[in-house]
Amino acid sequence: PTSSDGLRRKLRMFRDAYANNQHVENVRITESEYDLMLDLRPYMNPSPYTVKYNASLPRIFRLFRGLGLRHIIVVNDINEVVGMVTRKDLARYRTWRHAGTMGLKELRVRV
Repeated sequence: PTSSDGLRRKLRMFRDAYANNQHVENVRITESEYDLMLDLRPYMNPSPYTVKYNASLPRIFRLFRGLGLRHIIVVNDINEVVGMVTRKDLARYRTWRHAGTMGLKELRVRV
């Protein structure tokens, strides 16, 4: 077996273990589970990159490209989280330049 066969086997095992991807609406929590806590600190970024809610799209593009980001947190004037921009969000747009003018065009997404 080649290393790619081993990788395929591991991927299949992973998918089988998590094959029951459910919608959050279908997850049932018992009364006793409401008081349980899960420490997510080992998995979080303690100092993520952020942008203000009024940051320009070209600036956000530059941050994503320059820093290799997958997502960036959007905050308001008092640094409360109000949203997140992902690569997928940015993939919907393309920049254009013509005669010294620059702009953004939203792409059509076929489903």
